[in-house]
Amino acid sequence: SVVIDQHSGAITATQHLLALGHHKFAEIAGPLNWFGARSRHQAIIDTLAQRGLSLVASEVGNWSPESGYACTKKLLADGKSFSAILVGNDHMALGTLAALHERGVRVPHDVSIVGFDNVAESPYYIPALTTVEQPFDDLGITAVNYLLAVIKDPELPPQQSQIPTRLVTRASVGNPDHNT
Repeated sequence: SVVIDQHSGAITATQHLLALGHHKFAEIAGPLNWFGARSRHQAIIDTLAQRGLSLVASEVGNWSPESGYACTKKLLADGKSFSAILVGNDHMALGTLAALHERGVRVPHDVSIVGFDNVAESPYYIPALTTVEQPFDDLGITAVNYLLAVIKDPELPPQQSQIPTRLVTRASVGNPDHNT
């Protein structure tokens, strides 16, 4: 099998926010019955726990901008204080940005946001979205090369390849010291 290393991508995003000084995290996870969403969610929890921290709040969306918007409205309605939101994908992050803007919450001055995927539109969100890039092209190339190798040698032993992610930093993340 060929998979993207979801776990390490979520660790990298969380560590980036921690390095900037964030200590109060909210999360909008993807559906936890999906392996990738569950892996990212657990990586966030584990990374925070290593620093003696835990999520202030967590909601579960369905990958759509609408669910990111609704989940963010719930986070804000709960009144819990957080300086960063880790969002399960960039589409939900778009809804998160809209909900925060509607409430007058400035990104990244008041709250930093990190998405996941690095969809083509992410650099054009306002502000441009910091995100974990999933290299889908590399995933496809690796899978096809493995398939061709198996066709050539059917006795080839099973293997698993993990494709690394990459953090793409943009304007949606800042230092929490600037938060009001």
